[in-house]
Formats: sequence, C-alpha cells, structure tokens
Amino acid sequence: MRKLICLLTALLVCVSLACPAFAAGDTFVPSISYKDGPEIEDAEMNGEDVEDCLVVSSITDAKNKSTDIYQEDRDLLLEVYDKLDDGSMKLPLENDEYVIRELVDVSFEKSGCVEPAHGHQEWLAQESNTVTIKFDLGVAKATDVVVMVYVNGEWTPVESVENNGDGTVTCVFEDICPVAFCVEADSVDSTPQTGDAMNQNLILWIVLMAVSLAAIVILVVSRRKQAR
Repeated sequence: MRKLICLLTALLVCVSLACPAFAAGDTFVPSISYKDGPEIEDAEMNGEDVEDCLVVSSITDAKNKSTDIYQEDRDLLLEVYDKLDDGSMKLPLENDEYVIRELVDVSFEKSGCVEPAHGHQEWLAQESNTVTIKFDLGVAKATDVVVMVYVNGEWTPVESVENNGDGTVTCVFEDICPVAFCVEADSVDSTPQTGDAMNQNLILWIVLMAVSLAAIVILVVSRRKQAR
C-alpha cells in the first residue's frame, strides 16, 4: 500500500510540473493565430515611397483570403505556421528563450502593384536591392527584436533591425515573404490562451485532479483498515 501511495505521489508531482513546463515551451505568443499583423508605418525603396504598394497578411487574413496577395503566398504562410506549430520546423535562433510574436506575410499588393506592373517586385528581386519598412509592432523601447524571413525553404535574418523606441521597428529586407518577428518570452505581455493551448492545459489539470482524488481515496481506505 505504501509503495502505491508513493507511486501516486510521484505521479502527482510530475503532472504538476508538466503544466508550467508545457506553457513555457510554447513557440508562439498565444494570440498569433487570430490577431491582426503589425501595420506598416512607412516604406521606402530606391528613393520611392512604396507604403501603399505593400500589404501585411496575418494567419487569419491568409485563411480568410482577405488581403490582396497571391494564393501561393497565403498557402506558404499557412504551411510555415503549421510546421512551426507542430515542431517540424525550427527557427535558427541562438537564444532558445525567444518566441514568435508575429508571423505574417509581407508582399506587394497583387492587383494594386504587381499586375499593374509598377516594377517594384522586379526591382527588389535584383541582387543587393533592398526595401526599408517601418512596422508598428507595439514593443517596448528595451525589447530586443529578431526578424527573420523564409526564403527558398530557409529562415534567414533580415539585413538590419532597429527598435525605434516608440513601439515601431524598422527593418531592411532583401526579400519579402513570410516574416517572423521574435522577442524574448519574458518581454511579452501575458494574454489569455485560446484554442488548442487551452484544451491541452485543461487535460493536464483534469489528470492532476484525478490523480489527487485517487491518492485521497487510497489514504482514506488505508486508514480505515488500520483503525479496524
């Protein structure tokens, strides 16, 4: 009986430790799958203001087809999201304490820029040409922001990132495509969990309560037998 009680106690401890460990291991900020992406404050390329030609698409935008981009760009963003979410893809970050605060697609508008042949996409495709984009990311002044792009099946850092100290971040891109904005986990404001993350935590707590109940029952039965 004592061995069984010890076993249940050990299981109880393991399950209780698994709950916070699960939360700490999340790759994404919980709201990434349903919130809007960062807005573009300013964009310049080859001395020209190109803000009106660029569009940011969130995961929700890609699912709902609500932004003016090609379907292949939507599909790529959703594919990347699924792989990062299930762990089959990892960002090449030296610090594993970083989480993805925003995962979006940044593209030239299909009908507003590409098909009217403004020439922006073709110019950026040439070697060493860049576009500078300022995003309203809503980060604190001291937040270290790492920005990566997914190009030709690989994640690479953008040319440069600057936290402007007013919530905006300025990035220099050689390519625009799926973009991941990463910050250290402890710099992210806590937000309510939804969807799968909440369901998985709920399962852990149910198991925890079940094990606790089983331990209490065994203790009560054991004491009654000893009292006789």
